[in-house]
Amino acid sequence: MYHQKRMNRGQISFFSESLRSELERKRLLSEELLTALINNCFSLVYQPIIDSKTHDIYAIEALIRWQLKGENIPPDEFIPIAEQYGLISKIGFWVLETACQQALTFQKLTPDLSVSINVSVMQLKEIEFASKVKSILADLNFPAHKLHLEVTESVFANDKHTFLYVVKSLQELGVRISIDDFGTGYSSLSSMLDVGVDIVKVDKSFVQDEDERGLSIVNAVVQMASSLNFNVIAEGVETPLQCKKLTQLGVTHLQGYYFSRPLTSSALIEYLNNKKAS
Repeated sequence: MYHQKRMNRGQISFFSESLRSELERKRLLSEELLTALINNCFSLVYQPIIDSKTHDIYAIEALIRWQLKGENIPPDEFIPIAEQYGLISKIGFWVLETACQQALTFQKLTPDLSVSINVSVMQLKEIEFASKVKSILADLNFPAHKLHLEVTESVFANDKHTFLYVVKSLQELGVRISIDDFGTGYSSLSSMLDVGVDIVKVDKSFVQDEDERGLSIVNAVVQMASSLNFNVIAEGVETPLQCKKLTQLGVTHLQGYYFSRPLTSSALIEYLNNKKAS
Protein backbone atom coordinates (compact mmCIF):
# COMPACT_ATOMS: atom_id res chain seq x y z
CA MET A 1 0.00 0.00 0.00
CA TYR A 2 2.72 2.49 0.96
CA HIS A 3 4.76 1.54 -2.10
CA GLN A 4 1.73 2.31 -4.29
CA LYS A 5 1.17 5.65 -2.56
CA ARG A 6 4.76 6.64 -3.30
CA MET A 7 4.86 5.41 -6.90
CA ASN A 8 1.33 5.69 -8.38
CA ARG A 9 -0.85 7.51 -5.90
CA GLY A 10 -4.57 7.22 -6.60
CA GLN A 11 -4.27 4.20 -8.89
CA ILE A 12 -4.98 0.51 -8.43
CA SER A 13 -2.07 -1.90 -8.18
CA PHE A 14 -1.55 -5.58 -7.30
CA PHE A 15 1.09 -7.24 -5.20
CA SER A 16 3.68 -9.03 -7.34
CA GLU A 17 6.82 -11.13 -7.00
CA SER A 18 8.94 -8.22 -8.24
CA LEU A 19 7.55 -6.04 -5.44
CA ARG A 20 8.19 -8.86 -2.95
CA SER A 21 11.82 -9.03 -4.13
CA GLU A 22 12.19 -5.28 -3.87
CA LEU A 23 10.82 -5.21 -0.32
CA GLU A 24 13.00 -8.16 0.71
CA ARG A 25 16.09 -6.38 -0.59
CA LYS A 26 15.17 -3.21 1.27
CA ARG A 27 14.68 -5.19 4.48
CA LEU A 28 18.02 -6.94 4.02
CA LEU A 29 19.86 -3.69 3.29
CA SER A 30 18.27 -1.95 6.28
CA GLU A 31 19.57 -4.72 8.57
CA GLU A 32 22.99 -4.73 6.96
CA LEU A 33 23.25 -0.94 7.16
CA LEU A 34 23.13 -1.03 10.94
CA THR A 35 25.81 -3.74 10.97
CA ALA A 36 27.91 -1.70 8.55
CA LEU A 37 27.73 1.29 10.89
CA ILE A 38 28.78 -0.76 13.89
CA ASN A 39 31.64 -2.48 12.02
CA ASN A 40 32.78 0.63 10.13
CA CYS A 41 32.20 -0.92 6.70
CA PHE A 42 31.76 2.34 4.79
CA SER A 43 34.50 4.18 2.93
CA LEU A 44 34.91 7.55 1.24
CA VAL A 45 36.20 8.57 -2.16
CA TYR A 46 36.85 12.13 -3.28
CA GLN A 47 36.24 13.88 -6.60
CA PRO A 48 38.22 17.07 -7.27
CA ILE A 49 36.48 20.36 -8.07
CA ILE A 50 38.63 22.53 -10.32
CA ASP A 51 39.07 26.28 -10.82
CA SER A 52 37.92 26.84 -14.41
CA LYS A 53 40.58 29.44 -15.22
CA THR A 54 43.70 28.09 -13.52
CA HIS A 55 42.73 24.38 -13.40
CA ASP A 56 44.03 24.34 -9.83
CA ILE A 57 42.12 22.14 -7.40
CA TYR A 58 39.62 24.19 -5.42
CA ALA A 59 37.78 21.57 -3.38
CA ILE A 60 36.95 17.88 -3.13
CA GLU A 61 33.52 16.29 -2.87
CA ALA A 62 33.34 13.40 -0.41
CA LEU A 63 31.28 10.46 -1.70
CA ILE A 64 30.30 7.48 0.44
CA ARG A 65 30.83 3.92 -0.76
CA TRP A 66 29.51 0.63 0.64
CA GLN A 67 30.46 -2.86 -0.41
CA LEU A 68 28.28 -5.71 0.88
CA LYS A 69 29.49 -9.28 0.31
CA GLY A 70 31.37 -8.27 -2.81
CA GLU A 71 28.55 -6.12 -4.23
CA ASN A 72 28.92 -2.36 -4.51
CA ILE A 73 25.66 -0.89 -3.23
CA PRO A 74 25.10 2.52 -4.87
CA PRO A 75 24.34 5.48 -2.57
CA ASP A 76 21.13 6.28 -4.45
CA GLU A 77 19.87 2.87 -3.33
CA PHE A 78 20.98 2.71 0.29
CA ILE A 79 20.66 6.39 1.30
CA PRO A 80 16.83 6.42 0.89
CA ILE A 81 16.69 3.21 2.94
CA ALA A 82 18.85 4.81 5.63
CA GLU A 83 16.44 7.77 5.67
CA GLN A 84 13.40 5.50 5.88
CA TYR A 85 14.79 3.46 8.79
CA GLY A 86 16.22 6.36 10.77
CA LEU A 87 19.90 5.63 10.15
CA ILE A 88 20.78 8.62 7.99
CA SER A 89 21.84 10.86 10.87
CA LYS A 90 24.45 8.40 12.14
CA ILE A 91 25.74 7.73 8.62
CA GLY A 92 25.80 11.45 7.85
CA PHE A 93 27.84 12.35 10.91
CA TRP A 94 30.24 9.46 10.18
CA VAL A 95 30.80 10.95 6.71
CA LEU A 96 31.26 14.44 8.11
CA GLU A 97 33.76 13.43 10.77
CA THR A 98 35.72 11.07 8.51
CA ALA A 99 35.88 13.50 5.59
CA CYS A 100 37.03 16.43 7.75
CA GLN A 101 39.60 14.24 9.48
CA GLN A 102 41.06 13.03 6.17
CA ALA A 103 40.86 16.52 4.68
CA LEU A 104 43.27 17.76 7.34
CA THR A 105 45.87 15.46 5.78
CA PHE A 106 45.05 16.67 2.27
CA GLN A 107 45.36 20.30 3.40
CA LYS A 108 48.99 19.70 4.33
CA LEU A 109 49.59 19.35 0.58
CA THR A 110 47.01 21.93 -0.56
CA PRO A 111 46.35 24.38 2.30
CA ASP A 112 43.37 26.14 0.69
CA LEU A 113 41.53 22.91 -0.10
CA SER A 114 37.86 22.74 0.95
CA VAL A 115 35.79 19.60 1.43
CA SER A 116 32.21 19.31 0.19
CA ILE A 117 29.78 16.89 1.84
CA ASN A 118 26.23 15.93 0.90
CA VAL A 119 23.61 16.40 3.60
CA SER A 120 20.23 14.68 3.69
CA VAL A 121 17.02 16.66 3.99
CA MET A 122 16.27 14.51 7.03
CA GLN A 123 19.41 15.78 8.77
CA LEU A 124 18.42 19.39 8.19
CA LYS A 125 15.14 18.72 9.98
CA GLU A 126 17.13 18.12 13.17
CA ILE A 127 17.17 21.33 15.19
CA GLU A 128 20.47 20.27 16.84
CA PHE A 129 22.23 19.55 13.55
CA ALA A 130 24.26 22.79 13.51
CA SER A 131 25.46 22.35 17.09
CA LYS A 132 26.61 18.79 16.32
CA VAL A 133 28.52 20.05 13.27
CA LYS A 134 30.10 22.75 15.45
CA SER A 135 31.19 20.13 17.98
CA ILE A 136 32.83 17.91 15.33
CA LEU A 137 34.68 20.87 13.80
CA ALA A 138 35.91 21.96 17.22
CA ASP A 139 37.08 18.46 18.17
CA LEU A 140 39.07 18.14 14.93
CA ASN A 141 40.17 21.78 14.86
CA PHE A 142 38.85 21.93 11.30
CA PRO A 143 38.25 25.41 9.82
CA ALA A 144 34.52 25.91 9.29
CA HIS A 145 34.97 28.00 6.13
CA LYS A 146 36.66 25.02 4.48
CA LEU A 147 33.51 22.91 4.90
CA HIS A 148 30.84 23.04 2.20
CA LEU A 149 27.54 21.29 2.89
CA GLU A 150 25.56 20.28 -0.20
CA VAL A 151 21.78 20.15 -0.06
CA THR A 152 19.33 19.36 -2.85
CA GLU A 153 16.53 21.66 -3.98
CA SER A 154 14.02 19.38 -2.27
CA VAL A 155 14.83 21.09 1.03
CA PHE A 156 12.76 24.05 -0.12
CA ALA A 157 9.64 21.87 -0.22
CA ASN A 158 9.99 20.85 3.45
CA ASP A 159 9.73 22.63 6.79
CA LYS A 160 11.20 25.93 5.65
CA HIS A 161 11.30 27.51 9.11
CA THR A 162 13.46 24.76 10.63
CA PHE A 163 15.61 24.54 7.50
CA LEU A 164 16.34 28.27 7.49
CA TYR A 165 17.17 28.23 11.20
CA VAL A 166 19.62 25.35 10.78
CA VAL A 167 21.23 26.83 7.65
CA LYS A 168 21.66 30.27 9.22
CA SER A 169 23.23 28.63 12.28
CA LEU A 170 25.68 26.78 10.03
CA GLN A 171 26.53 29.92 8.09
CA GLU A 172 27.18 31.78 11.35
CA LEU A 173 29.82 29.14 12.08
CA GLY A 174 31.43 29.94 8.72
CA VAL A 175 30.20 26.81 6.92
CA ARG A 176 29.31 27.36 3.26
CA ILE A 177 26.05 26.08 1.77
CA SER A 178 25.76 24.57 -1.73
CA ILE A 179 22.61 23.78 -3.70
CA ASP A 180 23.29 20.47 -5.48
CA ASP A 181 21.79 19.31 -8.81
CA PHE A 182 20.34 22.77 -9.39
CA GLY A 183 17.55 22.87 -11.96
CA THR A 184 16.26 19.33 -11.50
CA GLY A 185 13.87 19.75 -8.58
CA TYR A 186 11.78 22.24 -6.67
CA SER A 187 13.35 25.68 -6.29
CA SER A 188 12.46 29.33 -6.24
CA LEU A 189 14.53 32.48 -6.35
CA SER A 190 12.81 33.73 -3.21
CA SER A 191 13.90 30.61 -1.32
CA MET A 192 17.47 31.00 -2.57
CA LEU A 193 17.44 34.63 -1.47
CA ASP A 194 16.15 33.63 1.98
CA VAL A 195 18.92 31.05 2.36
CA GLY A 196 21.67 33.20 0.88
CA VAL A 197 23.37 30.21 -0.74
CA ASP A 198 27.12 30.39 -1.27
CA ILE A 199 27.44 27.91 -4.16
CA VAL A 200 25.11 26.52 -6.83
CA LYS A 201 26.03 23.24 -8.53
CA VAL A 202 24.45 22.99 -11.97
CA ASP A 203 23.25 19.47 -12.74
CA LYS A 204 25.20 17.47 -15.31
CA SER A 205 22.09 17.05 -17.49
CA PHE A 206 22.45 20.69 -18.54
CA VAL A 207 26.19 20.38 -19.12
CA GLN A 208 25.80 17.30 -21.31
CA ASP A 209 22.76 18.52 -23.29
CA GLU A 210 23.91 18.07 -26.88
CA ASP A 211 21.55 20.60 -28.47
CA GLU A 212 23.00 23.29 -26.18
CA ARG A 213 19.69 24.33 -24.65
CA GLY A 214 21.26 23.18 -21.40
CA LEU A 215 24.06 25.72 -21.82
CA SER A 216 21.43 28.46 -22.01
CA ILE A 217 20.29 27.38 -18.54
CA VAL A 218 23.90 27.40 -17.34
CA ASN A 219 24.35 30.90 -18.75
CA ALA A 220 21.24 32.09 -16.91
CA VAL A 221 22.56 30.67 -13.63
CA VAL A 222 25.91 32.42 -14.18
CA GLN A 223 24.10 35.72 -14.74
CA MET A 224 22.14 35.21 -11.51
CA ALA A 225 25.36 34.39 -9.69
CA SER A 226 26.88 37.75 -10.57
CA SER A 227 23.85 39.51 -9.09
CA LEU A 228 23.26 37.28 -6.07
CA ASN A 229 26.94 36.78 -5.25
CA PHE A 230 27.36 33.00 -5.32
CA ASN A 231 29.83 30.72 -7.08
CA VAL A 232 28.77 28.29 -9.81
CA ILE A 233 30.06 24.73 -10.15
CA ALA A 234 29.21 22.73 -13.28
CA GLU A 235 28.99 18.98 -12.69
CA GLY A 236 29.50 16.17 -15.20
CA VAL A 237 32.24 17.79 -17.31
CA GLU A 238 33.57 15.00 -19.51
CA THR A 239 35.12 16.61 -22.62
CA PRO A 240 37.56 19.42 -23.47
CA LEU A 241 34.80 21.14 -25.46
CA GLN A 242 32.44 21.19 -22.47
CA CYS A 243 35.25 22.58 -20.34
CA LYS A 244 35.96 25.33 -22.87
CA LYS A 245 32.31 26.36 -23.34
CA LEU A 246 31.57 26.44 -19.61
CA THR A 247 34.67 28.52 -18.92
CA GLN A 248 33.67 30.96 -21.67
CA LEU A 249 30.22 31.29 -20.09
CA GLY A 250 31.84 32.35 -16.83
CA VAL A 251 31.36 29.20 -14.75
CA THR A 252 33.86 29.54 -11.91
CA HIS A 253 34.41 25.87 -11.05
CA LEU A 254 34.16 22.54 -12.85
CA GLN A 255 33.78 18.92 -11.76
CA GLY A 256 33.70 15.70 -13.74
CA TYR A 257 35.53 12.78 -15.32
CA TYR A 258 37.42 15.12 -17.68
CA PHE A 259 39.50 16.15 -14.67
CA SER A 260 39.28 13.10 -12.44
CA ARG A 261 37.08 10.23 -11.35
CA PRO A 262 36.43 9.88 -7.61
CA LEU A 263 39.66 8.89 -5.87
CA THR A 264 40.50 6.96 -2.72
CA SER A 265 42.35 8.93 -0.07
CA SER A 266 45.72 7.46 -1.10
CA ALA A 267 45.04 8.15 -4.79
CA LEU A 268 44.01 11.71 -3.96
CA ILE A 269 47.27 12.29 -2.08
CA GLU A 270 49.13 11.15 -5.20
CA TYR A 271 46.93 13.44 -7.33
CA LEU A 272 47.68 16.43 -5.07
CA ASN A 273 51.40 15.68 -5.12
CA ASN A 274 51.34 15.57 -8.91
CA LYS A 275 49.46 18.88 -9.03
CA LYS A 276 51.99 20.40 -6.65
CA ALA A 277 54.90 19.20 -8.78
CA SER A 278 53.44 20.40 -12.10
